[in-house]
Amino acid sequence: MKIQRTHLLKRLDTLYLSYNTSFGNWKNSDHYVNLRGPRGSGKTELILEWLEQHKHFYFSFAGLDEPMALSLLGERLQKYMDEHNLTAFPMDTWENVFLNINKLSERTCHIFAFDDADEILTDGVFSAAFQNYFATQKRRAILMIFVTRAEKLPEFPPDYTEWTYDEIPIDVPYFSIADLCKCFPNKKGNDLLALYALTGGIPKLVHLIDENLSAEENLRNLLSPDSPYIHFCSNEFEHLFRRSESYMFICHSVALGNNRISDIGKFTGFAYNKCDKYIRALIENGILTTGKDENNKTVYKFVNPYYRIWFNIVYPHRTEINLGAVDEQTISQARSYIKTVADEEYVAACYRHAYYHFCKRRYIDRETVAPTPQTFTAAVMKKDKYGQPYKDSEATITFDLVYNDDEFTYAMLILKDEHYLGKAEFEAIKSVIEDAFWLDFTFFICYNKGRICEEAYRFAKFNEYVKWEMIDRLRF
Repeated sequence: MKIQRTHLLKRLDTLYLSYNTSFGNWKNSDHYVNLRGPRGSGKTELILEWLEQHKHFYFSFAGLDEPMALSLLGERLQKYMDEHNLTAFPMDTWENVFLNINKLSERTCHIFAFDDADEILTDGVFSAAFQNYFATQKRRAILMIFVTRAEKLPEFPPDYTEWTYDEIPIDVPYFSIADLCKCFPNKKGNDLLALYALTGGIPKLVHLIDENLSAEENLRNLLSPDSPYIHFCSNEFEHLFRRSESYMFICHSVALGNNRISDIGKFTGFAYNKCDKYIRALIENGILTTGKDENNKTVYKFVNPYYRIWFNIVYPHRTEINLGAVDEQTISQARSYIKTVADEEYVAACYRHAYYHFCKRRYIDRETVAPTPQTFTAAVMKKDKYGQPYKDSEATITFDLVYNDDEFTYAMLILKDEHYLGKAEFEAIKSVIEDAFWLDFTFFICYNKGRICEEAYRFAKFNEYVKWEMIDRLRF
């Protein structure tokens, strides 16, 4: 299954065109590209797909220390220059490597992509040579791309403070719920949300999903001993942390609902300072994040639902999984937990989407828009055979968010069940909207997992402030 990321490919195309038109000088400013994203986000697949369209030089630093990287890159570069009848400087230093790159760009190649560049960029020898190249050499039309996991590439040392450069970041995030809708067009509602919760939108895991199977059938396949799904998390932690088991135990505690540091310490037996150290490292590496509970106390939660499910389901059952002996009770518990996580992720995605419309487009401070539910009751009116209106029933609806600023009221309703929004239910919602709000001054969004009736579509079509949003819109 090949997953298209057209917007990111277009972004690279735009950069390349801008670069070419400025004759390699980036409009008299120094730039390089940092194509960045978490492990498993599909950065390598993306850059290789884009490079197919252009003459390029590609090299991966994965698993290489500095001496080995210099040797292997030098060999590749020497061979490439020989193919183009270019005399190379000796490939014995990084300074000479960059001189050869500059020379190569005179003849043929303008794009140099370096994959898995995180560790080499933190190496002092490479970094100094790279910085010296940018600071002192008259450069040709070179587009240099570093593919990394780093949020920001290392800063230049004080020797180069008089020289300015620009890092152009291009983020390669995990897939959103809307992206998974494109990946699995035949999956709807709860089944698709369950797959999102299972994989966390991580492309490397999304590729493991069989579209022809249900979410539960995919779950059984993923919980097999030889499945990459089982090993992705543990491999990630071994890569990130020296004593990975301690960090994994912390995460297991959070997955069980111990989201305060005192609760985590009590569950794990770790001292407060030890817990604090581990949690800060987990936050820095994008595994955990902070939030506030109802008492405004700090709590910890997973950034990605995959880790939440892995530490709740896989971590305590690793022995049974490795033996291929996962019983039906475990499957049943996993199914229930995945449903809970999927529902929470759906609601969170709805809030992010709504905040985008409410806050970003209206320049409202998000911090002031609290998720405060509000309940409204209205009469549902119908007409008799003579065309006279009468009260048919009464509708009571709790909106998930109602916010007022000086000009508008913003209201959001999340329909959490997967079902067809029929005419009767729509009429009830419509009656409450019309009774509770002035439509000309209210921006109203209703989120629904399933299909909606024609009347609902028509209502939104003729009311510009009313929107019905399906899960294929949840890109945030």
